[in-house]
Amino acid sequence: MRIKATAYFLSFVCCTNAKKIFIGGRDKEKGGVKIEELLLFSSIVIAGLSFLLFFISAVSFKRIREIKLLFISIALLLFFLKSIIAIVEKLANPLIFIDLIIIVMLYLAAARK
Repeated sequence: MRIKATAYFLSFVCCTNAKKIFIGGRDKEKGGVKIEELLLFSSIVIAGLSFLLFFISAVSFKRIREIKLLFISIALLLFFLKSIIAIVEKLANPLIFIDLIIIVMLYLAAARK
């Protein structure tokens, strides 16, 4: 049930923002959203999900002590740090969407029971 709710929420958010971009254009007066704002929103989502997954994998590593979980934790921590740097520096890189897809897929894999 959590997976469906998360998928519906993410699809709603993505579709809503895409409609604003394509219908409203880049002009804020017409209700549109700039692409930079969408990239910033994606960076925030990536930061949140990657930190959540990092926390889960770090707790799992603490319990199981398997080296693979340590590497996964480090990789997710690097995703988190990359997102924080992108937010602070306001880097508008379109490849952030690929990072978002990767993190969402990892989240869905971890959330699945």
